[in-house]
Amino acid sequence: MLVAAMLHFFFLGVFTWMLLEGVQLYRMVVLVFNATIRPLYLFMAGYGAPLVILIPSVIIRPAGYGTDQHCWLSLSDGLIWSFFGPVCLIIILNIFFFIITIWKLAQKFSSLNPDHSKLAFTMTAIAQMCILGLMWVFGAFLFEEGPIVVAYLFTILNSLQGALVFIMHCLLVNVSDSNVRELSVNVSEL
Repeated sequence: MLVAAMLHFFFLGVFTWMLLEGVQLYRMVVLVFNATIRPLYLFMAGYGAPLVILIPSVIIRPAGYGTDQHCWLSLSDGLIWSFFGPVCLIIILNIFFFIITIWKLAQKFSSLNPDHSKLAFTMTAIAQMCILGLMWVFGAFLFEEGPIVVAYLFTILNSLQGALVFIMHCLLVNVSDSNVRELSVNVSEL
């Protein structure tokens, strides 16, 4: 039960952070000025929202955490909707943020060099899709035994998410890039 409850909390946390990433992208592209959100508010939302969902779920249906076969939420008594409902809402909101940011970026890229702008736009769109977790739409079809192609597609696309988050937030940011270089110099001196 404890492991299933922790999985519930941490998976909801992951999706909440993906939603916050969507909000941040939207604010950076659409609002431009005053686009940052205080880290305290991000932490409160990122860890508080999953707790607000988890605590009533544990209180109302403690027996729904963990089954004989799986360390996850029970599919039989409807407890899965305490996970699947918020995830669907987050995916829908992130699709909205994705469409708005892609629309704004398309306007920006169209004013640049047309030869390079199509490739840059495509790469940006794919990276944003992965960062916002939109590939979890395929995961929604995997609650029951489904086609193996969907499972492979879901796994491949999900494996790109961590790599793209690292690339976008660490390697492509000047401050982080200099920190990585400094760290690699310090490590090589050891």
